[in-house]
Amino acid sequence: MNTMRSPKNKYQGVINFDQPVEEIGSVVRFTSNDINDLKSLCEAQAKKYACRITILENKATYPQFNWVEVEKYNFNKK
Repeated sequence: MNTMRSPKNKYQGVINFDQPVEEIGSVVRFTSNDINDLKSLCEAQAKKYACRITILENKATYPQFNWVEVEKYNFNKK
């Protein structure tokens, strides 16, 4: 099983909060091998805040990295 922050995972989600969040900061990253799971995780973590979510895919094979942006969108607090 892969962890949420493993460099071996194929996808990376970056949450950029519009305002820094106490005890978190301005940016948080998660990884997953499933893009839909990653998007759900990012949105669940960001649900109380306005932010931008960027999804990246590693087009290289670990331990090489070639992160390519797959999707970027604004996420508004609910």
